[in-house]
This record gives sequence, C-alpha cells and structure tokens, in this order.
Amino acid sequence: MNQFVEKYGQILLPLITPYDANEEVDYGKYAELIEYLIQNDLCDSLIVTGTTGEASLLTFDERVKLMETAVKTAAGRKPVIAGTGCASTKETIALTNKAMDLGIETCLVVCPFYNKPTQEGLYRHFKALAEATKADIMLYNIPIFVGVNLEAETVRRLAALPNIVGVKDEAGINPTQVTDFFLATQDVDPDFAIYNGDDVMLLPTIVQGAMGLVSGGAHIFGHEIRAIFEAFEKGENEKAKELFETAKAELGKDTFTFDMVVDADDAPQKVAQVVKEQLETALEGLTINLTVEPKKQRVQDMQDGTFELGLTRWGPDYADPMTYLGMWVTGNSNNYGLWSDADYDAIIAECTTGDLCTDPEGRWEAMYDAESIVLEQAAIFPLYGQCNAEMISSAVTGVDFHPVALNRVYKDAKKSV
Repeated sequence: MNQFVEKYGQILLPLITPYDANEEVDYGKYAELIEYLIQNDLCDSLIVTGTTGEASLLTFDERVKLMETAVKTAAGRKPVIAGTGCASTKETIALTNKAMDLGIETCLVVCPFYNKPTQEGLYRHFKALAEATKADIMLYNIPIFVGVNLEAETVRRLAALPNIVGVKDEAGINPTQVTDFFLATQDVDPDFAIYNGDDVMLLPTIVQGAMGLVSGGAHIFGHEIRAIFEAFEKGENEKAKELFETAKAELGKDTFTFDMVVDADDAPQKVAQVVKEQLETALEGLTINLTVEPKKQRVQDMQDGTFELGLTRWGPDYADPMTYLGMWVTGNSNNYGLWSDADYDAIIAECTTGDLCTDPEGRWEAMYDAESIVLEQAAIFPLYGQCNAEMISSAVTGVDFHPVALNRVYKDAKKSV
C-alpha cells in the first residue's frame, strides 16, 4: 500500500470553520465538530484551514489556533493535516513551520493565490518551502481559485524533492489530469500520493489512479464515500492473477501481448494509458500496446472485428437500460466483438416487441438477466460514468432536467426580477 494512504487513509476531510454571530471564529463549536466527525468515523484524516475552512479569510493567528484546537481535540485518534498555503512564499514557510511546532507532520499547500505565477515560479515557491521545513508537503492544485494550473511536468520536478509527497487535484477542472500526474511521477517517486479533490469525480479519478479523496462532503456522507472505495476495491485482482497463471500454464507461454485501439483524442488516450498500466501491473507477463487511431477508423476496425482490445464510450439516448443492452444483440453495429447469444437475443426481443413491453416489473427482471449474460460472456468491462454538477440560482426557472443525453435544456429558462 502507498505509504501516505497507509498513514492518512483515503478520506481526508477539510474542516469547515464555524463563526459566531459577531463573525468571530467559534473554537468551541470547532472542537464539537471534530468530536462528531471522529465519533461517527466520517473520515480518515482531518485537514485544518483548507479551502472549505475559508483559509483565505482567516488571520495567521486564527489559523494557528484552529490547528491547536484540532490537534488537542483529535488527541491522536485521527491524523491532522494543516492547510498552510498563503499568497506569499515567506508566510507559507512561517505557517508551515508553526504547524510543525504543533506536532503536525504533513501540510496541504495551495498554489499562491492572486499572483498567477509561471510554472517556474510555482516550482521555485514549493522548492523554497520544501527546503525551509521538515514537514511533508502535499501540493494543492485548484486553478479555478488561484488562477493558474499546476502542470504535470512541474509536479514531476517537485516529486523529486524528498519531502514533497503528493498532490491534491481539483479534478472537475481537468477531468483527466489525475492521469497526467500519475504518469508523470511514477518513475520519479512510485510512492507519490495522488488525491482527487472533487466529490463528483470520485469514481472517474479512482480509475485513473487516484488513491483517495479530499472531501468536504464527507461532513455529511463520509460513510457513503467509504462504501464506494470499498466496493471498487473488491475487484477480484487475486482471482484474475490466478486465472492468468492458469492460462500461461495451459498455453505454455510466459508472456502475452495485445493491441488496444483507442481514439486519437486526449481524454481516451489518458484513460487507455491507465488501463494499460493497471493491467500490466496486476498481471505479470502481460503487455498491452496502444494503437492510436482517428475515431472514425477506430469505430470501423471495431465494427469489422479487426481488433484485440478496444476502448470505446457510449452516451445513452434515453432513460432506459435498453439504450445499452440493445447494443449487444446479434448483428448490431455497436456489437464490436461480433458476439452472439440466442438466449440474450430472445430476452431483448421479448423486452422490446414482446409481451414484456406491458409488464414493467417482468421486463426489469428480464433485463437484469440479459445484463448478467452479456457481462459474463461478451468480455465487456464497464470502467466509469462521467457526471457533473451545476448550481442554479433560485431566481432562475424553466430549466428542464433530463437523466441522459442533454442533461439540462435552457430554452425555456427565465430569470425572475
């Protein structure tokens, strides 16, 4: 297991900062909140004065007192990480060393806000910090608030410094940047920790190699987040290794090489690279070569069945499982593996044109059966589904919401005066 994950866990919770009626920090309520989170086991570690804690609105002394309160209240029951990023390098160093004095070993440090430094400026900022403190540093990339993105090459350079141990990326801004960070740091520091900082991007970033989540939402639904991690980790890797070794023995081969066709676009190439890395890591002796093609050519090759592995994607056209299940009937143009099963075809026909069309419960059960058949027999591996979230003012009405395809339609939207 990654050393950082082993020490701090997968759910890092950035604490909110409570205020009283006079807009003064309420340290008593802060302690009560920490106690509640620990008693209910809603997270693995606590982060003090991060973005969720409104660090940019706090004074230096208020941030230090919140750190003191967190360390005292947690009392070793949960690790405490300090958010010590400031607009200047000088103040960042001072606050980080103050956190060290309080017994906090790791600090989450955001890129300097408002200044919009260059990549070289970011490198020098974090390098100066790393050289001025003994604390372990987790980089914090959130370009929507600081105005500059911490690029993968810069993270790669910083990962070579011994006490820069990881990065938190606000993944919703760049949904596949976790992949960039993963690939950029593996040969520099294989133990470099990569965390997603966007709740709604949890599953897509786990697939890309994210090891955990920095989640403000864990204040409320930490148990649900933990359940997602646990469900994902139940993938039968050991069973896969066992079967792979059996295949080696039966075929008298120690190595296998397969080609995977993938679109020439940036996002699918990044996903394919992670799939390649994970499969080759899990199954010793397996090599996957990526064949990058224009989408039109990739689709044609897969429709012709002239491929070994293929990475594809599908957006549902309507809110019914049949938008996916219908793809795998014999002869469908999206049935890329040219798979065929008479029982499956019969179920789909019954659900689309047969008696089950007027029996909702029976149709639903039959579609479950069809799904089991196709996942068991057709070598189809769903990876993830992408989603997004929008905050809409209560003054805006008339927005139509749909579960699939065009999720939001604004043609009838109106703003009340």
